[in-house]
Amino acid sequence: MIKAFITAAAKVSTMWSLAAFSIAAILYIATRKRQSAPLFAAIGAIVLLGLFPIAGSLYVKAAEQSQIYRVRVTVVGPDGTPRDDARVWSSLGGEPKAVQGGWQFDIPKSAIPTTGALTVFAKLAPEFLFGEETVRLQNDPNPALTIRLTSDASANIRGIVLDKANRLVDGVSVSVAGYPESIKTGKDGAFVVAAHAAKGQQVLIHAEKPGYAAVNQYHPAGDAPLTIVLSRGH
Repeated sequence: MIKAFITAAAKVSTMWSLAAFSIAAILYIATRKRQSAPLFAAIGAIVLLGLFPIAGSLYVKAAEQSQIYRVRVTVVGPDGTPRDDARVWSSLGGEPKAVQGGWQFDIPKSAIPTTGALTVFAKLAPEFLFGEETVRLQNDPNPALTIRLTSDASANIRGIVLDKANRLVDGVSVSVAGYPESIKTGKDGAFVVAAHAAKGQQVLIHAEKPGYAAVNQYHPAGDAPLTIVLSRGH
């Protein structure tokens, strides 16, 4: 009978099915009228056989848990008030999970670069707010960081300047209203100027050149090109 159990056990393919087999074997043996030392020994062996897969499974899960950083992220506005309506993402990917007081990223250790650096970004597009914070993942498996949002001023405005005859105009001073710096267009009539605003935010552009009427024109910061048309005049 023991030989039959061994043969059946050899056909079991997974840890949990092996445990189920062991339990079934114990019940079968318990129903036999004949009780002898070999049978009790077989029961003990089968119990151990059932416990090993379960213990192995728990060990594997514990090992997997130790290979993950759990990064907690809190986002606050310019005034320090917590904000839970921001969009949050990281330089190493991963889907942020909403947790009490913010978000959590589960980052496998295998995904960490040699520098150990992880940068988390946060953005509130409707309010043109942006922030980022970098943490170095080392010994602490549960690091926490706070991102303070500030006004996003990273966008540019690019475009060209033409006259009424659609000819490119060089030497035009182009600036953003409220800021002193300006750039001059070259022979291609093109310009790129810092918008001091976020992508999509409306900005007032000022363009002037002696012999032409100055132009003030609103345009969204970002990738959409701007065309300014100057008219002869003072």
